[in-house]
Amino acid sequence: APSCGLITKTDAERLCNALIYGGAYPPRCKKEMNGGSLELQFTDRSFKVYHECFGKCKGLFVPELYTNPNASCIQCMDCRLMYPTHKFVVHGHKAQENRTCHWGFDSANWRAYILLGQDYTEKEEKARLELFLDE
Repeated sequence: APSCGLITKTDAERLCNALIYGGAYPPRCKKEMNGGSLELQFTDRSFKVYHECFGKCKGLFVPELYTNPNASCIQCMDCRLMYPTHKFVVHGHKAQENRTCHWGFDSANWRAYILLGQDYTEKEEKARLELFLDE
């Protein structure tokens, strides 16, 4: 409630994301960028994903990098930094929904929030990638 100074769990997730969760540089990247931009980590197995939480975000999932639950394996398409799955779902660059309350949101439940990119139209490929996300 606004009058008692408490914040919702959704606003707490937004605040923690803004203050605590930072991205990592891609594995094959020099930290001294010399003014250049970070490259996307396209591999034979990588595929596009997105989420619609906290302002939405598009990314590139690199399965080879998913070695444990805290592994940075999704690269943001906007800032090009890498995030673990549970941190990617609270990452975003647009403050479109600052008053939306996500009831029951839990970043540990990332499989429910990360969606397959919309440019996958072949049924077999789409089914294979969706199965991988569910595993």
